[in-house]
Amino acid sequence: MEIGKASTDLQTSIATEDLRLMRQAAAGLAGIDVLRDRLSSLESYAYTRSFGTAYREALDLIASGGRQVRDAIDTGDAKGIEAGNVTLGRGLAAYTALRPRLSELVKAAMEQQRLLTQ
Repeated sequence: MEIGKASTDLQTSIATEDLRLMRQAAAGLAGIDVLRDRLSSLESYAYTRSFGTAYREALDLIASGGRQVRDAIDTGDAKGIEAGNVTLGRGLAAYTALRPRLSELVKAAMEQQRLLTQ
């Protein structure tokens, strides 16, 4: 699931009150738990530990909010949809703020790999 596309779909679904699209986007975001398994290596190094922790927190909020929206739509719980969207919004804002640092870390890792394989 591409987080950016799901976020856009979620915003569109809220603006158009399209519950089918909202559920689809929320279900996709609920499934990002798989990314969490890859964070232990980031959290194990001092240089990337704080980023890994913040990234995990953002992903946890996104996944939790996605599950809450998806489940609330399935049960017709309007307050749950609203609460889940608030949680999703917090997680997506945190994720967006972390994206530049993630790009920096990827570039640094690629440069280190290049230097090690010369």
